[in-house]
Amino acid sequence: MQTRIRTAIILLIITGLTGIWLVLAPFILGYQPIGDPWITATTHHVATGTVLTLVSLTTVLTIIGGALRFLDGTAEAAAMPDRSHLGAREREAHEERDAWNRG
Repeated sequence: MQTRIRTAIILLIITGLTGIWLVLAPFILGYQPIGDPWITATTHHVATGTVLTLVSLTTVLTIIGGALRFLDGTAEAAAMPDRSHLGAREREAHEERDAWNRG
């Protein structure tokens, strides 16, 4: 699973860098005349590059958010004490107290 996530993030970073290149290429390579209105190729490159960059960034942030949510759940589960030895009433009382303390 971790290999898939790493691979996805690497591919998304490459996609984001490609998007940034598409935005900058008309100006770096010089096929957009300085001071003139944008030609069709420039408009298409900037629009496509912007979309690629935004989709890539959004997806990377979503993956990172999911990973943090997973880690938070794992930490919370590890922090829960084992109450399997308690009776049902005692366990319920402890769970209510824990819920009240978490706020």
